[in-house]
Amino acid sequence: MPEQNQNIGSYDAPSLDARQDILVTEVPKIGEEAALKVITEWGQPKSKIKHLIFSSVAGVDMPGPDFQLARLLGLETSIKRVTLYHQGCYIDGAAIRIAKDFAESTLALAFLVVCSNITIGKAIMGASALIIGADPHTSVERPLFQIYKIRGKSVEKRKTSAGEGVYWGVLVGLGAGLTVDTVVMQSVSMVNAK
Repeated sequence: MPEQNQNIGSYDAPSLDARQDILVTEVPKIGEEAALKVITEWGQPKSKIKHLIFSSVAGVDMPGPDFQLARLLGLETSIKRVTLYHQGCYIDGAAIRIAKDFAESTLALAFLVVCSNITIGKAIMGASALIIGADPHTSVERPLFQIYKIRGKSVEKRKTSAGEGVYWGVLVGLGAGLTVDTVVMQSVSMVNAK
């Protein structure tokens, strides 16, 4: 992309419009890639997704990347969307917390959470997605599938928990002003894991 936008690599050259144009097209695309993977792993039809919670550190267009992502995924036009923008590293933890709270209050619904970010440096570019619900259909869905996969590696290494022997973890996101979003996580014991 820098080849097509020479101003991006030049100091003091006007490049804001070029950078925003890249965000407008690429943020939904990388979100789509992550969402398709998680929907496939979930094993349910897309029509069961009734809510989309989308977070990104950037968002400058209308309709926004949440709408573009829903269109790219072929989700119903009636899908409810919550979009969180411009809150820095705080944003993705907040999206997960919001989805959890919504899921607990509406047991029969599935929430697709997509966090899509393109910022400086390749180390912090990318997207992640997850399906959050509070009432899984265990005949089709595999709740905690990824955690069990991680647990298997911990068992092989003879760890007592999935977190290298650590039983508690904390995800902290700092927001504007005095806002701090904290999620406390407890690791499942590995003593009786298979």
